[in-house]
Amino acid sequence: MAAPVLASMAVPRPCIVLPMSSAASRDGIVPVSAAAGRWRSGMLPGFSGLRASVSREMLKPASMVIRRAKVVCEAQDTTVEVPDVTEETWQSLVMECDKTVLVEFWAPWCEPCSTIHPVIGSVSAAYAGMIKCFKINTDENPEITAKYEIRSIPTVVIFKNGEKMEKVIGAVPESTLISFIEGYLDRNSYPSQPMETYKEEEEPFLRAMSLMSMSAIGTVVKAIIELGVLDIIAAAGPGAGISLQDIVAQLNTTKPIASADALERMLKFLVNYSILKCRDEVDDKGQSRRLYGLEPVYQFLLKSRDGMSLAPLLLHEQNLALTTAWHHLKVAVTEGDVPFDHVHGTNVNDHRVRHFDTLGRLFHQAMAENTAILMNKILETYKGFEEIAELLDVGGGYGATLALILSRYPHIKGINFDLPYVISEAKLIPGVEHVSGDMFISIPTAKTIFLKILKNCWKALPENGKVLIAEFVLPSVPKANLEAQVVHHIDLCMLAYTSGGKERTKEEFENLATEAGFTGLSITSTIVAFTIIELSK
Repeated sequence: MAAPVLASMAVPRPCIVLPMSSAASRDGIVPVSAAAGRWRSGMLPGFSGLRASVSREMLKPASMVIRRAKVVCEAQDTTVEVPDVTEETWQSLVMECDKTVLVEFWAPWCEPCSTIHPVIGSVSAAYAGMIKCFKINTDENPEITAKYEIRSIPTVVIFKNGEKMEKVIGAVPESTLISFIEGYLDRNSYPSQPMETYKEEEEPFLRAMSLMSMSAIGTVVKAIIELGVLDIIAAAGPGAGISLQDIVAQLNTTKPIASADALERMLKFLVNYSILKCRDEVDDKGQSRRLYGLEPVYQFLLKSRDGMSLAPLLLHEQNLALTTAWHHLKVAVTEGDVPFDHVHGTNVNDHRVRHFDTLGRLFHQAMAENTAILMNKILETYKGFEEIAELLDVGGGYGATLALILSRYPHIKGINFDLPYVISEAKLIPGVEHVSGDMFISIPTAKTIFLKILKNCWKALPENGKVLIAEFVLPSVPKANLEAQVVHHIDLCMLAYTSGGKERTKEEFENLATEAGFTGLSITSTIVAFTIIELSK
């Protein structure tokens, strides 16, 4: 990708000075062929340098607010003094640094350089602890300048693990600089606390205002998934960006102008929530454009991610039949009713059967792919299947969980148990027998039972048999973190859609196990609150 250029001056080089045409000086950009400024003694004596005329208003840096270490909007202007690096300290400060390093190549005579200095300082303050920022004087360090082919200044170069990653030419806006930095940050190095700097009375108001957009997040992501926008951006390649116009060109739309406006507003909204990212750049013709890229969350939302996507689950949860139930959540309190039953006059399972093509099939696909993602992680650490000879999966859907387990433990005989209409859609899986029935009435006998819902299990086990529960476990005390939010949301889904369904704490699972007659409970593996619990008979 060509490096973006906004305003720069040519770095003087020991070469022939060519005349600069009027076209070349447009937009305050001096071409490589034009020498500028002063070089060290003995080089181009008597040449006092060229000066590019650049509007300070055009180059005035935007200020910023950092939210979760991302630039979101204008506000904060805190900067720090960026330290110098020289040829003598280059190896230790830049090449051997264990963090992403940003280096500004500049010179005292360079007018655009003075404009980007506070931008670098502001970025250094905002990303303190995550990146290192330095500046290097090109007049005093010609060898480093030549090594990295710096022909115009200011030029900002990003280094990671001692390697040059990318460069940004000119006095670019903060948004452009931040976009380049974001791609090379170690996500694990982000600070654990938010970096908002609101006045004390402002934050509660903003939090209250933000509640209005909660429902919009799911619906906007649903639209983006259905349009295939994430897959279009992903097809541009890792780390690449794609313009709004290029995205719209690949969509099936009858009104491109209106479509572009609507889509752009959705994309900006998703940048606010760290689902997408964007950067502004100026091409070689001086034309500004915005490129959209993907944040790490995208990998779980692609439609094209074969069998390992959360897109079906999100589309299922955004189905009108389910979202309508949420609007009647209060009846769970006022009348003790199940909101879904209250709205539709039937329970959610019967509704999925009657609307299998639009909802039932999507539900089972969602469960299969969600489970596949989590079980792949569980199987990396959980070794409890090594000694199991026979495994019954209660409520196993299409058999995706057993297929994953048997792919690693082919010695196991698998039995997949679910409702008749589900089993009728299940495909043949080597080593797995599909059995239909109702778990609330009876469960086939097996030496080990693997299930997501604990019912009628104890009597289905032989002596010394074992039940494996794969479930999200609620924290005993409510917590304000992402993991707890996910589990509590799933618990509220149970409240909205089912009669008696709920997620449980470890203590509640222990009580259930004791009441059912099990003699022992142990938690053996946990991935983001998704837990394998072993119950022994």
